[in-house]
Amino acid sequence: NTRGGGSVGSRSTLDLAVDECVIATDDQAEGARELVITVVKARHLPKMDAGFLGVGGKVDAFCELDIGGVRFATEPKKNTYSPDWGSAFSFPTAVGAVSSPLVIKVLDWNQVGAPDLVGEVVVSRARLGQMVSAKEGWEGTDTYIIQKEGAQVTGHDKSASLLTVSYKLLVPKPSFPGMVPEKGGKKGTRLVKFTIVNGRNLPAMDTFGRCDGFVELVYEGELYKTSVVKNNFDPDWGDVLEVRVDDSSRECGSDVLIKLFDWNKVGSPDLVGEAVIPKARMSEIVRCRAGAEGADTFR
Repeated sequence: NTRGGGSVGSRSTLDLAVDECVIATDDQAEGARELVITVVKARHLPKMDAGFLGVGGKVDAFCELDIGGVRFATEPKKNTYSPDWGSAFSFPTAVGAVSSPLVIKVLDWNQVGAPDLVGEVVVSRARLGQMVSAKEGWEGTDTYIIQKEGAQVTGHDKSASLLTVSYKLLVPKPSFPGMVPEKGGKKGTRLVKFTIVNGRNLPAMDTFGRCDGFVELVYEGELYKTSVVKNNFDPDWGDVLEVRVDDSSRECGSDVLIKLFDWNKVGSPDLVGEAVIPKARMSEIVRCRAGAEGADTFR
């Protein structure tokens, strides 16, 4: 079934929407886009836990999302057949650039050992492509039947297990809005203060934990580091990294490379991901008036 008179069309066995929103596409759409994916809730999940002496115990459900190797995870909701997450994740992409389906696995968390698979939903690449080509600000909600090994998952109450996901399409804002270079910028040394504010929706990097995140900033061969925030998907650093530029009248010689790592007690840290401020943009920043401020969120 669909809302607004649309049609579902043919789908793979996993991509089954029982309530699917209509997408208002924009034929003129182009350029970068951000698709915000919110895992809203699940209903009619099956019993996965035995409980104490066989009494009680439901399911400790959480979801893992994967789009072409970009992964996100919700928090577990313990001992419920009807978890509500409301967890939102941002996926950067561009019109015509979606190359993989969205795979959402519903899992049962275990205190000891690996989680158990409840089932999964696959949103086709074509469907995601339609969302990314929608009009700016478009949003909608789909409800899917959870599948496992090609068959629908039946809940504890004999109903089909369902997963509800909402979507919203945004157009990314330009980096550091408000930081405009001065005309005839002054020569001399400039100090650029980068405040590493926070991270959000980080992936699980540790077997029995979350992520011990820290940030490295590299500019013209110099390395700057934040502190480590341990066991957290949403770290708050607030660390200020001061970068000195000797001659603000010249073009900067390199990009600013920002790397997010997972700290390990033994061995080298693991790379979570990275972002780049191009040297052309860095050159504009150092030519801004003294005291100018701006902020950006990198994905």
